[in-house]
Amino acid sequence: MSGVTVFGCRPDVLEVVEREALRLGLSATVTAAAPSLLNLELVAGNRSISIGHDCVVGPEILAGLRASGVTYVSTRSAGTDHIDVLDARHHGIVVENVEYSADSVADHTLMLILMARERPSVARMPVTTGCPRRRDASCAT
Repeated sequence: MSGVTVFGCRPDVLEVVEREALRLGLSATVTAAAPSLLNLELVAGNRSISIGHDCVVGPEILAGLRASGVTYVSTRSAGTDHIDVLDARHHGIVVENVEYSADSVADHTLMLILMARERPSVARMPVTTGCPRRRDASCAT
């Protein structure tokens, strides 16, 4: 059975990962941690990994992933700026991300506006997750 290692897996994603792995006949190794040199043993036997948008993957980790047999990185995000894509290519690792239409962004924005209008307290909630490259929660540039 082939498998995938899922890094940065939040609790709300875990159920989907487990269900889809079962449906596709894959084994899934799941962790909330981002990939690091300290946890590369989690990819043993898996050629593919999935990472969250907040998992920063640079040259050292990519070299370790390739040495462990990884050839494919899927990011559960629209962008890839948290992955050194050129270095991944250098190591023979394919990187792919989620594509979405501009209309879906507009639909999501409208839904958020309507939710905020119905429940203003939600709109005032502070950002608590921070940014992958910055260690503060402001995300301001």
